[in-house]
Order: sequence, then C-alpha cells, then structure tokens
Amino acid sequence: IGLGLNKRAPDVDISLTLTLLFPQTFDKKKMDVESIEKKVENFIRLGYKYSLEGDWTNAGEAFYKASELDPTNTKALNNMGSAYLEIGKYKEAKEVFERAVSLAPNDPDIHYNLGLAYLKLDDLLSAKHSWEKTLSLNPAHEGASRNLRILSIGGIGE
Repeated sequence: IGLGLNKRAPDVDISLTLTLLFPQTFDKKKMDVESIEKKVENFIRLGYKYSLEGDWTNAGEAFYKASELDPTNTKALNNMGSAYLEIGKYKEAKEVFERAVSLAPNDPDIHYNLGLAYLKLDDLLSAKHSWEKTLSLNPAHEGASRNLRILSIGGIGE
C-alpha cells in the first residue's frame, strides 16, 4: 500500500518557501546590503568633515573607501575627485570624474568638476567642452558660465 505521495513537486515559489523556512539567512543578506549602505554614507560624512577642516588627504581617503564599498556611488566619486584636485592629483581627479560621468551623464556638477580637472591639466579645450556640457544640463550654473567667459577672453576654442 502506497502513501499516496505526489511525485511531482507542487508549483511553489521556492524563494518564499526558503524565506519562511530560513528567515535569518535572507534577513542577513538584507542586513549586509543595509550595512554596506550605512558604511558608505558614514565614509562620505567623514569625508565631508575632513573637507570642512581642509584636510583634503584624509577627505580623499574617506571618499575612496566609500567608493570601494560602492563603486557606483557618484557622490563618493565626485567628492573624491574634488579632494584629489585640492591636493594636486589632477590626473587621478580627471579619471575619477570621467568614471563618475559615465555613471551619471546628466549630472552637471560632475561635468563641471571634470572641466576643473582638465583646466589643471592644461587641456583648455576639454575644459571648455565640459563646461558647455554643464550649461546644457543646467543653464544657471554660475561656475561654468564664469569659467567659459574667462576662457573666451583668452580666445580658447575660437
């Protein structure tokens, strides 16, 4: 006499079943993501603190650590690039801003900062293009307007 077991598995959402059977496993994954997000925000806050104190080297380190935890965090990347500009790491700043632009192509502030890095590297034409892009995204951006006026007085890009 058989037990009448259905050998075909029922149509059940396996993730729901696993969550019900092992909730701590799935909660841990959620906690890990939340924990990483909190760490990223804490490193960014620390970077801001160092920036306000004028400690650009430590600010850059804090933003770098945030970007290591979340390589797609454009706030961390943009601020890391700005810190690099302040300590004279112009090539590194340019590379960081280029990465940030690839992640957030419609962020005018990143384009503006990329222009500053180009300026520091004496690539005036690229700086001009970055600031023109900034203004196309935010026509009221004062820094980009000012810098383009200064470049036009010098005859750059004409």
